[in-house]
Amino acid sequence: MKIMGKALLLTLITGGLTAMLLLIINQPGTQRAVMRLADVPDGSQTTHKDVSEKNGMEKTTETRSVTNSGQQMVYQSQKDDGQTGTADKKNVTADSRNGRQAADNSDTAYQKSVPKSVEADDENRGKSEAGRIQSSESGNRQADGADSQHKNRVRQKKEEQKKEERKKQSTFHKVSENYFSDAVFIGDSRTVGMAESGLLPEAVCYAKVGIGIGGLLSQRFIFQGGRMLTLAQALQERSFGKVYLMIGINDMSAGDTEWFTEKYRQLLELVRTTQPEAVIYIQGNIPMGYDIQDMSGALNNANLKRRNDASRQLADDRDIFYLEVEEIYEDAGGNLNPYFSSDGLHIRPQYYPLWVDYLQHHAIVRET
Repeated sequence: MKIMGKALLLTLITGGLTAMLLLIINQPGTQRAVMRLADVPDGSQTTHKDVSEKNGMEKTTETRSVTNSGQQMVYQSQKDDGQTGTADKKNVTADSRNGRQAADNSDTAYQKSVPKSVEADDENRGKSEAGRIQSSESGNRQADGADSQHKNRVRQKKEEQKKEERKKQSTFHKVSENYFSDAVFIGDSRTVGMAESGLLPEAVCYAKVGIGIGGLLSQRFIFQGGRMLTLAQALQERSFGKVYLMIGINDMSAGDTEWFTEKYRQLLELVRTTQPEAVIYIQGNIPMGYDIQDMSGALNNANLKRRNDASRQLADDRDIFYLEVEEIYEDAGGNLNPYFSSDGLHIRPQYYPLWVDYLQHHAIVRET
């Protein structure tokens, strides 16, 4: 009975220790328990503690062994003074941080490796696209340049054709007497002499002895249609293809060169307004003889020449042309040659053909 009671007591003690062990294993702060069997003497018990420090935290490992019937049951408990959860969280946090760092390092490595080729491809594609665009723009510029050059050539050709046409139209030609069939001569006594010569029978004459440029613009001196008309009225009633003007010798004392130029401009405007299709000829005034000039006054060839030069400037060589009729009868000194005049002002009738011949060799011909 004593032996059985001892055995029962030992069994109870062993069972209690086992229960306590299980409670210890399940307590907070116990991280793991390992059970193993070994051949040890019955009833022996050993305890071992191992204290270490890791990551700045104290960790205690306790190993206990209890023998029962030749078997040893060993358990290990690992504590960190109630900081296991905190340490685990820190470890998890560190692991997470380490993981993110590793991921960032991986991304960085990827960006440094793979994207380089992608960037290179993008750059190459960009360069290719830029080159294509540049090539296209260059082609467009070349096309625009070629088109511009073509337009310039066409424009230049047209301008050259116009110049050639103007040159042709501005070139004097020789014509017959029929050319003057639609012409009108406007002037003073020298123009009256031209009409009286009968050399141009079909031409019309609006002229008066002693009239000046002021009188042409204001006086009624033309008998036409049974009544006396001003030049403006007469020109409005008839149309002419050519208009010949010679005026100024009787205005030598009427005003200065500027006044004469302005009056001549008004005369040209009147003619152009009433005869828009006509070719207008400004004939230079025939000079005076040397003997009749007033060298100290206004009645001299120097003054007359200034007026001729002023009227010459009004010609545009398109519709208005200047004819140097004064050169037909002047001598080497620029005076009227006595051979052609009996009074130093008017041309002898037999020498009017020289004037007509000059006009026939200095005619503008318009193509119809």
